[in-house]
Amino acid sequence: MNRLLDLGRRVELQSMDSHFHDITIGLYRQQDDEGPLYTVHSYAEVPGTGDRMGAIAGSMQILGGLTTVTAVCLRPACGQDHPLAIERVFLESCKIPHNQTATAAALSVTDRKSGLTIQAHGLGDGQYRIEATGDAEDETRQRRVGVIVNGLRKLGEMQSVADADGQILEDCVSFGCGHDHDALVALLLQRAPNVRALVREEQAAAARGVLAAPSAQS
Repeated sequence: MNRLLDLGRRVELQSMDSHFHDITIGLYRQQDDEGPLYTVHSYAEVPGTGDRMGAIAGSMQILGGLTTVTAVCLRPACGQDHPLAIERVFLESCKIPHNQTATAAALSVTDRKSGLTIQAHGLGDGQYRIEATGDAEDETRQRRVGVIVNGLRKLGEMQSVADADGQILEDCVSFGCGHDHDALVALLLQRAPNVRALVREEQAAAARGVLAAPSAQS
């Protein structure tokens, strides 16, 4: 018989795991002396569920550059919290088929709307400059860079960067912790060009499943 565990607060939910018997999987957050701690857990009793949780946590470590604490627990390498970004890492990790190894994303992506190549250049201290290259007018490149920057702010709660005179740099974003998170930025960069479509996709997926009590999951 399953019982409720003290996992902390559930911060994200994969209502139906299409790669493993449509079970429901949650991401839970706790705080300890070392900072935020995230746990991947399901109350489903399907054989192999534990292995699936470990696989998702392993994918989160690769895709988000997180630090592994146990087979299913991770924390940000910087010791500070980046909740929206980590929730995004969890959702993307749930999309990886069981028994398939995750591959870290590159700090570049092809923008489908413009055909431009979008790159994130690390500047140190958690700051990144976004650049668009390719055959397009300067106005188009600047516009698409702006879209990407806004997408990174929304998906990862990244902050604006100002120059020495206090002017906001329209092509830069940063993490408030002041640490570099290349893997995390690379993952977010893949989704930043079209945040609205991503939200619609996940809302539709969530509508297909609801959270079931432990006793109701099989």
